[in-house]
Amino acid sequence: MEKNHVKKKISVHRKSTQEEISCEGEDRILDALQKVYPSCTAVCGKRGICGKCKIRVLQGDVPPSKEDEAYFSQEEIDTGWRLSCKAYPLGDCEIVMAFEEEEFDVLTDSAEVKENSRERERQPKAQGKGAYGIAIDIGTTTLAAQLLETSLENREVEATAVSLNHQRAFGADVISRIQASNSGKKGELQECIRRDLLDLIIRLVQEKKIQEGELKRICITGNTTMEHLLMGYSCETLGKQPFAPFSLECVTDRAEAILGKGVGEIGLDPELEVCLLPGISAFVGADIAAGLLSCGFDRKEEVNFFLDLGTNGEMAVGNREGIFVTSTAAGPAFEGGNMKWGCGSVPGAICHVTVQKDGSALTETIGGVTPVGICGTGAVETAAELLEKGLMDETGRLETKYAQDGYPLAQTVEGETIAFIQKDIRELQLAKAAVRAGIEILLQKQGIGYDGLNKFYLAGGFGHGIDQEKAAVIGLLPKEVLDRIELVGNSSLTGVKLFMTDESALERIEQIRKVSREVNLAKEKDFQERYMGAMYFEEDTCF
Repeated sequence: MEKNHVKKKISVHRKSTQEEISCEGEDRILDALQKVYPSCTAVCGKRGICGKCKIRVLQGDVPPSKEDEAYFSQEEIDTGWRLSCKAYPLGDCEIVMAFEEEEFDVLTDSAEVKENSRERERQPKAQGKGAYGIAIDIGTTTLAAQLLETSLENREVEATAVSLNHQRAFGADVISRIQASNSGKKGELQECIRRDLLDLIIRLVQEKKIQEGELKRICITGNTTMEHLLMGYSCETLGKQPFAPFSLECVTDRAEAILGKGVGEIGLDPELEVCLLPGISAFVGADIAAGLLSCGFDRKEEVNFFLDLGTNGEMAVGNREGIFVTSTAAGPAFEGGNMKWGCGSVPGAICHVTVQKDGSALTETIGGVTPVGICGTGAVETAAELLEKGLMDETGRLETKYAQDGYPLAQTVEGETIAFIQKDIRELQLAKAAVRAGIEILLQKQGIGYDGLNKFYLAGGFGHGIDQEKAAVIGLLPKEVLDRIELVGNSSLTGVKLFMTDESALERIEQIRKVSREVNLAKEKDFQERYMGAMYFEEDTCF
């Protein structure tokens, strides 16, 4: 692609505003946008394959790339559509941003806990010096933090703050971020997450008017990669065999050491204690250890299953005597990634779908606003509905009339058709097959069938919002456990709150780590066979 080393001016239309930004030297348009708008995502790590960074060029010379030609039709290219991660302007230009993720629907607890928290927040705050702690869950996509009153028996949640993890600018998944860290961007990734965390902390402190000396402790959990990036650990051995983490141990240090010098700049005590929870393995991190703690795996005699569906599919089976854990390479499909119209849990994301008798779609969106795309739960429901209505067969092949352009779901405000295309179905098949095969391998390791499970804990935002019956229709969840599923919401955040307020929690989480054994699915002789079998959209189980 031809590049121009001269600084260019880019006039950017976004929402109801128009602003002018600079594009330096060899920068792509996405590079320039991200310097000004941190919420601009690069789901595929700027490889030009996800289509999530599209823009429309109104004026100026921005030659189409080979990635544009693969993603857009010729008509779309002729009308100015480009992938900004591959767009090198030859001079000043004017563009319309067609992407930006700012308001993710972030799950902080189960529905029951959220309701109880709202009731407590209406109660007047007691007078006098308080003792507070902040619990934080660093997700690959989103961040959630809660302020707790830790001096009282009920340990009330006083306030909640959520945000996008702006490391998404370096890629939507952990592999992309590991690669970015190893290619010289370790410092940038660390500063990015530090800024996000400090923003959450100061929002909580200011909202509840926390006085100097009242904030006693901050506890943080996240997957192994997220904790490595926060700590500035090397990821050189994390993303390749033998997948060896720099450290999985619990870390307790000064706030300034973990969160950087920005701590003092926002008025926090640099000596404030900050603790990072310990993890289990490279791909089963502290977030899952915290989730298992919150579900009481260290105390239960009965065998239970734990499944956290998100950017990855982490799972565990066992009891206090022993736990098998693993992580499946599910990819970003459950969060709308790698799909033509896929998006995260943002306002306007199609989250519920019903195919009517006439073959048309009836859809619901997050926030009840005009559709902008389709999120993971919407994709699962669409596939289930198409299968049940005979518009897609068990191999995932769409009916002939939808083969080329996909099944139409809704119209955007600009009049574009949001469609569920054949490639989207394949992405969903790959993800759900990996999860289902992982479930069955872990049960095989435990030596039981579905009837041997006491409870099936379903964690995470995707799990909380999914229609369980429809997930079973496509074989993502086993129909045999539907009567034993228990939604546990953001179990990682629940676990880190428990860790912060329960004196025995460190001992308990260390016990979970001690009895946990990681299963490498790639080395399991039955995995490939189970994976291929689970690709079909039908119920066929060995249990």
